[in-house]
Amino acid sequence: MGEHIVRVKLDVLKYHQPNILELASILAKSIPSVNVVRITTVEINTTTETVSLIVEGKNLDFKQLKEVLDKYNCSIHSIDEVVVYKVKKE
Repeated sequence: MGEHIVRVKLDVLKYHQPNILELASILAKSIPSVNVVRITTVEINTTTETVSLIVEGKNLDFKQLKEVLDKYNCSIHSIDEVVVYKVKKE
């Protein structure tokens, strides 16, 4: 048996650029296993904003997700939700 991450919700601190439209597109294009990216702005400050980031897909690679966020100067404050499916190996 194996486990696949299919959904993760993160609290993320990011600079204003890239904006949330661009960041959603970057995540969808950069990580092949991503099917859905949902970003909601929670708080806006002078140079940064806090967002709620939900990523869904088949067998998400959390390490790759973190690497893409790091590349765009986004900092994960917390992992707020994770959904994992158990997969039977044949």
